Amino acid sequence: MIRATILLLLFSLSVFAAPIPKSLKAKKPLDITGMWKIVGHNTNGNPVSHDRVVQFWAFTENSFQYYTDPNTKQGNQPTILTTPDSDRPQQKKMHEYPCFIERDGDQMRWVYTTDVTMKLEDCEPGKGRNLYIFEFVK
Repeated sequence: MIRATILLLLFSLSVFAAPIPKSLKAKKPLDITGMWKIVGHNTNGNPVSHDRVVQFWAFTENSFQYYTDPNTKQGNQPTILTTPDSDRPQQKKMHEYPCFIERDGDQMRWVYTTDVTMKLEDCEPGKGRNLYIFEFVK
């Protein structure tokens, strides 16, 4: 009887420790929509001055544009971003170029590479990477 109780207890603990199926996990949306101002830039692991004319970028989930003035919205045509895997919304593609986006409150980090074979898993500076750091404007 004691052996059966111990086995039942061990079995019930393993049920609680079992991984949650991917289909049941809640997907946290990546909300990057809005106007963002560049506050940092890094190319190939080296800091780059961000004191330039194009400082404001307007992001949607699927595109971005950059502006010289956020009020007049004079800038470029939208650049399309695609999300190859809906389970990894932070991984994007800009044309065929891999991108990765992280957002923490009013700060966003966006990295891309022109090396189509590179798989981006974070927004750290490094060789072959272009990193932009933004602050949320509105």
